[in-house]
Amino acid sequence: MGTTLRGHARIAALPVIGITLGWLLWMWATLLDNDVAWAGGSGMRVGGVSWSTLLRFAAIMLAGLASYLARRVAIAMAGHVDPNDVRVRGLVRYSTTFVAIALVVSSFSAIGVFLTGFATGEQTAVMTRLINLYLPIIGYAALVILLLVSLFLSRPPRVVANMPEDDTDGEGVEQRRKTLAAAFALPVATAAFAMIVGLIVVDLTGRGPEAVVWLGIMTAVGAGLLTGTRFAANSSRALAPTSDGFRASVAATRVNFVLTVLFVAVTFAMSVGYGMAAVSKLQMFASLNVNAWSDGATARGSVDANRLKLNSRIVVKMTPGDVVIIDDSVQSDDWLSQEFRIDTPLQPGDYTLEAHATAADGRDLNAKQDITVAKDGTWSSSTGGFGDSHSASLTPNAEWVTLDAAPAVGLLLLSMGVNAAALFVRNPRRRT
Repeated sequence: MGTTLRGHARIAALPVIGITLGWLLWMWATLLDNDVAWAGGSGMRVGGVSWSTLLRFAAIMLAGLASYLARRVAIAMAGHVDPNDVRVRGLVRYSTTFVAIALVVSSFSAIGVFLTGFATGEQTAVMTRLINLYLPIIGYAALVILLLVSLFLSRPPRVVANMPEDDTDGEGVEQRRKTLAAAFALPVATAAFAMIVGLIVVDLTGRGPEAVVWLGIMTAVGAGLLTGTRFAANSSRALAPTSDGFRASVAATRVNFVLTVLFVAVTFAMSVGYGMAAVSKLQMFASLNVNAWSDGATARGSVDANRLKLNSRIVVKMTPGDVVIIDDSVQSDDWLSQEFRIDTPLQPGDYTLEAHATAADGRDLNAKQDITVAKDGTWSSSTGGFGDSHSASLTPNAEWVTLDAAPAVGLLLLSMGVNAAALFVRNPRRRT
């Protein structure tokens, strides 16, 4: 009796220990995020590695694995005691609650890491990118699959008396378990794979054609959902409605149904958002401004522009002398803002800071700021540096159709197609 109670206490303590250690790691990550000195003041990043991200990843993995282990031990204990033992059944439900919470947290964490990497598009070393982004996404996906399979396929053996067995064919039971595992795992695995491929595209292209990347990601996710739904539907055939296998199959079908509903809603919302963005790109407002200032010791400035032509040049120079300060290629057709320093010493006199660029419709944009440098080195300006601006309606071209309009339409068709296909996969036509 005492041994049993100690076993119960150990199972109950496992999730608590895992969550407590995870909480400590999370607080450590917050400390690093605040860039507070710790053990010599390493800060949040060392060599480009985001240690706060890795600490949060370790915290969630630790709490999730501890909850999984507790549930597994509780289920194993249930197989050696009275199936109606209230304490053991309570331990199973207790650990199941922590598993479900870890499942939700790890899912949202994986999405958060992906969105952060996708939005920033940092051009860092390959190994740094692997550690900061790919490793957490793969780890979270593996944890989600493990917890899903544990939650729906690992059940206490015959907790209710006289529960019918699935069948007497051991190979049939094993095959059905594999099919059910695939039904739960495939949507998560394909989503993780699609996110990693999307990040690789971002790494190779900067921000890349964002709508096209998202269309590819969501297509892969939709294919995984449909395949998982098909596995779930196939696993329930020839099973008694009261068997454990049938109930697990129904659970897999319901999980995939909920995921499909979320997928359709999110994909439709994305199609609306990217469609509106595509239409907005046909209404152009281009502008160019330049401004410089000095605190007596350092001369700095900034150039701001909107809707410039991709791959055109933006040039900032100081006259007289034609000192070139910026001469860069335009890599974004949206808002552009870049700061600069004027390292050339300016003798007392009058100067003009000039900026030149090309709008998306091919028109030239110019901006200038007149600057007077006094004998004591102070600056004064008679103009504010505001330059040209104009609006126009652009004619749709092949690039706009391919990179903006087509992905928005594709996302709309994808949401409707997956919704219809999932209906037929869940309810196949029965042969007569």
